[in-house]
Amino acid sequence: MKTILTLSAVVLIGLISSANATKIASPRDQVVKSPNGQYHLQIKAKDGLHEIREGDKVLWSFNREVWHDKYFVSNDGKYVLWVSWDSVKVDDVKTQALVAYSSEGVALKRTYAELGTPRPYHEGEVGPIGDFWRIWRGENITRKEEVISIAVEGRDKPFEIDLSKIDELRKVEKAGAEQPTAKPAAKP
Repeated sequence: MKTILTLSAVVLIGLISSANATKIASPRDQVVKSPNGQYHLQIKAKDGLHEIREGDKVLWSFNREVWHDKYFVSNDGKYVLWVSWDSVKVDDVKTQALVAYSSEGVALKRTYAELGTPRPYHEGEVGPIGDFWRIWRGENITRKEEVISIAVEGRDKPFEIDLSKIDELRKVEKAGAEQPTAKPAAKP
């Protein structure tokens, strides 16, 4: 009997301890509007389907797992910028931190490492439990019309992306990727 009481007490303490652990709410369906209100993004948390709509008409869609991320719709409905939540595991800093989607697929992407230098959480900061977590951006992301500004760790100035200029950025990046790699001169 004493053994049963002891085991019951251990189980109860374990349940109480886990009840006090960090809990993150599940993502929810949401709607994100373009600044001009003409377009909106319908986010479906359960299946990860995101639809860009003009009124009730679906213009295009893409799939992405939903977490506690941020989304921004361009004023022309051509682009959706996805920005990852503020935490990243140290082993994942070379994965995508932000992606611009279009009806043609991924238009632009950047990794955490390309954007800045994720840092450990400081004492007193609230974040996921574990010393392998890093914070890569601040909570506040600002938007002025088509320009999204993100305060990124390890940078003096915020990272800015202009949704109205993504076509231009794509052309520049594509041209840079097509440049031949320089070869060292042959020795005489």
